[in-house]
Amino acid sequence: MNICVFLSAADLDDRYTEPARAFAELLGQGGHTLVWGGSDKGLMKVVADGVQNSGGRLVGISVEFLRQQARTGADEMVITADLAERKATLLARSDALVV
Repeated sequence: MNICVFLSAADLDDRYTEPARAFAELLGQGGHTLVWGGSDKGLMKVVADGVQNSGGRLVGISVEFLRQQARTGADEMVITADLAERKATLLARSDALVV
């Protein structure tokens, strides 16, 4: 299943990162694909790392002006022209959403 997760690119404390990491491991162990904003920072990185390290796939949907922050090593990285296209692509590529 392609599961989209909307979350922060900010570095946050353990009360946020620990549940995010545990959730990411469940996604990866379940063989799911993470569809996310494509960033390699903050909670986005925590979840992407957890999914990838647990055997899941990564599909990043970034935007042109954030291209330099896009995660390298994702299974797929889509770069959109603007935020509206990014949001539409995130939704179109997902079977379920988690916020």
